[in-house]
Amino acid sequence: MVDAGAVSTRLRTLLASGEHTARAHQLDRARELFDLAYVLGTAAGATDEAALGLAGLGYVAHFRSEVLAAEDLYTRALETVRGPEPRGLIATRLGFAHYDRGELDAAVVVLTRVLANAPTSALVGRAIGTLGNVARARGESDRAIALYDEASHVLAIAGERRMAATFAMDRAIAELLRRRPQSALVQLEKLTRDEVVRNESQLGSLVNHYTALARLHCGLPAVIAEPSPADPVIVHYLARACRIARTPSRDAMIELEETAPLNAHARVTLQVVDTLCRPGAALGETRALVVARSGSFFRLGPEELVPLAQRPVLARLLIALARARLERPGAPIAGERLAELTWPGERMGAGAMKNRIHVAIATLRKLGLRSALESCGGGYRIDRDVDILIVD
Repeated sequence: MVDAGAVSTRLRTLLASGEHTARAHQLDRARELFDLAYVLGTAAGATDEAALGLAGLGYVAHFRSEVLAAEDLYTRALETVRGPEPRGLIATRLGFAHYDRGELDAAVVVLTRVLANAPTSALVGRAIGTLGNVARARGESDRAIALYDEASHVLAIAGERRMAATFAMDRAIAELLRRRPQSALVQLEKLTRDEVVRNESQLGSLVNHYTALARLHCGLPAVIAEPSPADPVIVHYLARACRIARTPSRDAMIELEETAPLNAHARVTLQVVDTLCRPGAALGETRALVVARSGSFFRLGPEELVPLAQRPVLARLLIALARARLERPGAPIAGERLAELTWPGERMGAGAMKNRIHVAIATLRKLGLRSALESCGGGYRIDRDVDILIVD
């Protein structure tokens, strides 16, 4: 006699392992696990588990950029699934597949239905975030950002940190698309340090890709690791796009367009790289001051990047001013405190200190910060109308 409890446990293990293995890019193994779950669930009369196994095969197909196959598998799974939670999960993934293929109206129909019937806040968050993707694809940036913020908040409360991080990345992409690369870069740099992102190979690859594009848009150096042979097609495509973005040309752009897979990330990347290809493409944030975390370089608005790696005194002075501006906007930092941070451990008289600070500030102004640095009340500050972005 078959032990129903043992079968149920085995099915849960197969499905969880398949999900984890797929996200680790071990797609052949993931397909085997989901196929086993589908066969075992069907034989045991476990309708929902069998449907989840079938949907898992769709998940693997989607990872392989086989979006039409994924849509078909998700649709078949929805025909047999009964439980509201597995139904909501499968429907959300179908909605995302519709969006990924550019079928935005179909995505809205499916996702709206999920929102009306979702039994958990986690499913609500996923549906809201995917509707944010649809809004972004339609050029509705403000609506997309509002939906991403709501989704990330709901998912964080539900303990779904990976999906919350995914929609935080999508929010940064929306900023990048509306020519706010500095704002996008701040959000993306934060995600690169997120443990959840770093432990998720595909999400980590995507975040690194968009971080590189944001850095290039900000005129900053960008390095991205080459993908491994096991990585999905889209990851290889995005890495090639980043290489082209470093030295953009129309011929390379045409080749990139002609070889784009059927994938939303490919479409977004083409938009971003196209902006880099156009000479004189203006940034939306001309008053942003980008400063390296080490102080080794800065860039004000669309001006050229200024290196400070060989000028450690100026680097320490600038990073002290930048951090003070972030912590207390509009408040000056006193000369004495600035001297302590710029020349740590060094003793000097009041006159010498004042003179050295004056010379260092004057040098930073000559290097391009004249409009950003202000003297006031016995101290110095960065103009509060200048956005400060500290990056790695």
